[in-house]
Amino acid sequence: MIKAAAIAGLCLWAVGQPVAAVPRQDPALAAICWEQRNLALSPQTAPEAEALGDALLCLEEFEGAIAAYSQALNLPGELHNPTGLRFKLAQVQIQGGQTLAALGTYHTAIALEPRYGFIVPSLASRAYTPLGEPVTDGGIRGNGYRGPMSTAPDQIHAHTQYELATTLTDLGFWLRGLEVYERNIEANPDFAYNYLAIAPLYEKEARFSDAAAAYEKALALDPDLIWGYYDWAKFLLWQGEESQALEALRKVVGFHTGLDTLGAKEREAIALDLAGEIYLGRSQWSEAATLYRQAVRNWPDQPQFQIGLGESLNGMGESREAMAAFQTALRHLPPDIGRQHLQAQLGIANAQMNAEQWDAARQTLRTILAEFPHNPEAHQLMEYLP
Repeated sequence: MIKAAAIAGLCLWAVGQPVAAVPRQDPALAAICWEQRNLALSPQTAPEAEALGDALLCLEEFEGAIAAYSQALNLPGELHNPTGLRFKLAQVQIQGGQTLAALGTYHTAIALEPRYGFIVPSLASRAYTPLGEPVTDGGIRGNGYRGPMSTAPDQIHAHTQYELATTLTDLGFWLRGLEVYERNIEANPDFAYNYLAIAPLYEKEARFSDAAAAYEKALALDPDLIWGYYDWAKFLLWQGEESQALEALRKVVGFHTGLDTLGAKEREAIALDLAGEIYLGRSQWSEAATLYRQAVRNWPDQPQFQIGLGESLNGMGESREAMAAFQTALRHLPPDIGRQHLQAQLGIANAQMNAEQWDAARQTLRTILAEFPHNPEAHQLMEYLP
């Protein structure tokens, strides 16, 4: 997907990631976890107890992590982020089968810090639009947040239920998450994010009319919900309603003030790119190629469109045309070696292999590995070479 930052010269901020348990079967990572655990077996301060909880979570010792995090909330010593700790505690309580306790933990965290979404590291990704832009007052019209970021006192219950359902879904317990979302909708029918979150779960159950109704309800409650238009467009593309999907994606583009200086053809190209990337994610190569060809006609010197076109053509087996698209992208990229250079070069290597140009592919991969020696895709492609 082309980023508005790449077009308008804006900067992306670092996104915090949620804590994830490390599988016990990985010996190297398990050894690191054990080392961390042994450094703080008897924590005397809140930060030490939180560090112990992190090590135990790393080992998937959920009961121990719950005890350590709970202890951290009661020991002396200043915690770096008590709200973030409570969210970690709620997550591990769910992993440990203590769902009711997690609900209470979320309620306490949100009641104590109503602007919790701006503080909890694992929620930082909510502050980015579908174009990868940080949500700022001057850069975005409307509501660009992926999920709720703050709450009024009378909405704490709705947010608590939402966070519980979201964590259940993220951890793979999506049927339980669906039930919580449905209960939350019954109790809080005007909370738009509930509908936006539940719609993909209805899709999983092939309840497509319910999913469509949920997307429409979310946008009726919040007509400025940028992610609502993007997710609605994804659903429409899946249903074969491309023209409606593109109309929704044009709205997504229109919410970004940094793109106001572009012409109509360039803004249309960005909407086409958004749809094209959705198609690529579903391996709908022909549909993606059609959109990227139009995007390239609208904005010939934008390399990301050429890369998207090349990936589509590779998927279709059109190796020669794919190589031409990737090479065009490289000509338009700045001299600094970066992510887009890597994408284009890997695309060329894939196309060369599809065309059985083994020596050329080997040379391309060697060039990639000279700049990116640890790139796993390049190493994997090397293994496939005869």
